[in-house]
Amino acid sequence: MDRFYVREVVEDRLGLFVSKRHPIAQMGWEAIEKFGFGSLSPGKDGLPRYFTKFVRQFEPLKPFILSDSFEALREAAIAGALVAVLPHRVAKRTDDLLELTPPRGKNEIGEHRICVVSLANCDIKETDFLAEHARRILQTRVLFG
Repeated sequence: MDRFYVREVVEDRLGLFVSKRHPIAQMGWEAIEKFGFGSLSPGKDGLPRYFTKFVRQFEPLKPFILSDSFEALREAAIAGALVAVLPHRVAKRTDDLLELTPPRGKNEIGEHRICVVSLANCDIKETDFLAEHARRILQTRVLFG
């Protein structure tokens, strides 16, 4: 690892979210069994490993809705139709969602990071600049996207 220079851009984690304004919020963990949950649909390369590990811990339950859009899942959760698997950065764009606390034994939290990695003997200032620029773009996307 001494040969690499790593600069973290952003960190996030996955969670299960329901609408605060609908009866689904009062059901707690049972909401998953009664309403099911929605998840990101796999792309041509599948799902990222952190996402697969997070969802796999809820077996034998399977997602009943798959979407290629976190925003669509978020809106379905706000409508009280399902429990949505969302990154915190997406879920926190609204105050209408409540995170469900998993029962004991469900310990995978779907942590993930985006980093800029370069060789340690490369221009570190350029790597820092790229990481900072990527951070600004992602923050702008969260605020306005």
